[in-house]
Amino acid sequence: MAIMEEDAPKRRRVGLIYDDRMCNHADPDDDDHVENPNRIRAIWDKLNASGLAQRCIVSNGKEAKDNHLALVHSEKHIELIKNISSRNNSTMKRTAEKLDSIFFNEGSSEASSLAAGSVIQVCTSMCIYTLDN
Repeated sequence: MAIMEEDAPKRRRVGLIYDDRMCNHADPDDDDHVENPNRIRAIWDKLNASGLAQRCIVSNGKEAKDNHLALVHSEKHIELIKNISSRNNSTMKRTAEKLDSIFFNEGSSEASSLAAGSVIQVCTSMCIYTLDN
């Protein structure tokens, strides 16, 4: 979503990050799981329908870099999550069972990286905005 020239970013103080790729993380066995991508889509649709999204700075998600992830996760965990989506379903299920109340599918690795990277992106943007104003 492009920001119009007349809608100068200084007038927009609320940022939103939305990326359809985050919706690829879904429980393959339970459509009613709380981490259902339909809740993200429903929120996004409401923000657009109300006109609120158009009044915000909207950005796409950004994947986290390994060095940022390593500030809070072990290298072993980072590699597990990066590679889990390329494993077969039974391996994903066994791994998920060990981690308690988590599920994995083909979109989980990318979605988790986008989620972490987006948090970093928002924090960085807020720091820059604060320093500039």
